[in-house]
Amino acid sequence: MDILAQLFRGKINPTDWTPESEEYRRRLKKSGDIGHALSADLTEEQNKLLDQYMDARLDMEILVHEDLFRRAFLLGMQMQKAVTVISEQEEA
Repeated sequence: MDILAQLFRGKINPTDWTPESEEYRRRLKKSGDIGHALSADLTEEQNKLLDQYMDARLDMEILVHEDLFRRAFLLGMQMQKAVTVISEQEEA
């Protein structure tokens, strides 16, 4: 199955990809630890506000990542076009 068919059928979902590095895992754990420590010291109302803030930040980050993905995809297409032009010129 070609890549476009896989993408269309939902078999490829770039939003599911996460770094596999030890650095990423370490920072993820640190972030979680800080979040747990912070929420333990907050009142219920403050925790609700923190959750709302985190949800709003996540929504914003999703928009940023969607735009970055779109721009990177277009850049890749432009690069492919340039390579094709160069290849055709070399063959001529």
